[in-house]
Amino acid sequence: MENRPIPSVGCIIINDENEIFLIQRKQKIGHLSWAPPGGHIELNEKVEDAVARECGEEIGIKITHLKYLAYTDDFFANEGWHYITFWYVCEGYTGKIYNKAKDEIYKSNWFSLNNLPDNLFLAFRNLTQKPEFIMWRAQQMISRHI
Repeated sequence: MENRPIPSVGCIIINDENEIFLIQRKQKIGHLSWAPPGGHIELNEKVEDAVARECGEEIGIKITHLKYLAYTDDFFANEGWHYITFWYVCEGYTGKIYNKAKDEIYKSNWFSLNNLPDNLFLAFRNLTQKPEFIMWRAQQMISRHI
């Protein structure tokens, strides 16, 4: 159990069909829940660098452009953990997405922004309820005429 918040990151990736890329977690916390790629920020690592590193480690892409979206306070009561997650939208990347971190990812899929799976990871569920995400999702729908 940590006695202070744990800084982490998450990265929203969407495709041309307005679908979001989610991974199904193998980790103990949030086992089999769905979340965007992300993870812990390492000591002396900038937040944006952590996003790029996690995306490279988990799904094999190189981030070329990020935009800050929001942060969430994520309280895992059963584990006694408090995460602060910084959320970014990936606005550009190179490479092909694949499940690189097979020890962390059970499977992955693209989901409509209007039809997310029920079993969302706590941090991502918290994000989906924030005004910043709701506004961003609405802008995506308008800009892509869906």
